[in-house]
Amino acid sequence: MSGQSSDIDIVTVAGPLLLSYLANSGLQGVLCVQVYTYYIAFPNDRTILKIIVYATLLFETLQTLILTRDAFDTFVTHLGDIDAIDNVRLTWLAVPVSGGLVAFIGHMFFAYRLRVLSHSWIPSILVVFTAVCAVVSALALGVAATMANKLRNLTHNPAFVFISLWNGSSLVCDVLVAGFMTYYLARQRAITNSRVHRQITRLIRATVETGIISATITVVSLILYTKFRNNVYYPVTSVISSKSYSNTILVILNNRMNIIGGRNEIHMEDQDVTSNWSAHRVGLPWRLRKKEKKGGVGAPGRTGDGVTVLTEVWSDRHNLNTLEVSSIQFKRSTIVSEI
Repeated sequence: MSGQSSDIDIVTVAGPLLLSYLANSGLQGVLCVQVYTYYIAFPNDRTILKIIVYATLLFETLQTLILTRDAFDTFVTHLGDIDAIDNVRLTWLAVPVSGGLVAFIGHMFFAYRLRVLSHSWIPSILVVFTAVCAVVSALALGVAATMANKLRNLTHNPAFVFISLWNGSSLVCDVLVAGFMTYYLARQRAITNSRVHRQITRLIRATVETGIISATITVVSLILYTKFRNNVYYPVTSVISSKSYSNTILVILNNRMNIIGGRNEIHMEDQDVTSNWSAHRVGLPWRLRKKEKKGGVGAPGRTGDGVTVLTEVWSDRHNLNTLEVSSIQFKRSTIVSEI
């Protein structure tokens, strides 16, 4: 152990670092649960969505492993070495590089959805432009961080410029995504039937809520960078920033699920999918898949403006007499379209 340096306040350096490591591990656990839920609930999703989900999980897992290695090095290998606590280590790879790429994936995910919803390139181009500015700034910050050597140096030029551009661009992109998604989803809601109307309402709520969370984290990061440049408070929000984007993607995708008896259950009175029907085996998960064939704008099997509704039911049947749907039942109304 080396002596303490008079110019380093251990509380303002080690404290935020410890909180960032703990928060990252906790949010990684949340992400794993979300991915598992997606894996179980949506096995027939389009390949591109699966690639987005599992690529995001891969990046986030690598980030968590890197930060865990840094945490061990900081608080175990160099325990008591105050100068070593301030080292950048592999933070340049875990936060600006990996985090910037995850945020870029999330923004591209929403840019594509906006293109389909709006039938226009303008909203998507605006989102893509700000997302590219953000990811380029993040990668440049990664390079600057390797040269800064110390965490305190990241709040000064040139790293400070890249930090400001990264967070500023991300904030603008988050606001654009939340605003455009809410507007175009509201337009879709106005031309759909009541059941899809409720589904889209729930999607709007999830979009606004996750957008507010991501934007708030970015704003707090900017404040910590600009107003507390002589302290190292920023790792907390910087580390969890990418986790907010990855969890946002999964929240939006998993929001299509409908759990019978849950608080957000979407009732489907116009479909009788729980009537008695015979089967040869019991005690196994049963699956009934029914595609709605109601008239609407577009081809048969589509309702509203380019929206197809797919209803799936899973149940464990243990009643040998009636084979009715038991209480262990999950039901979802999936809007199978490009939104």
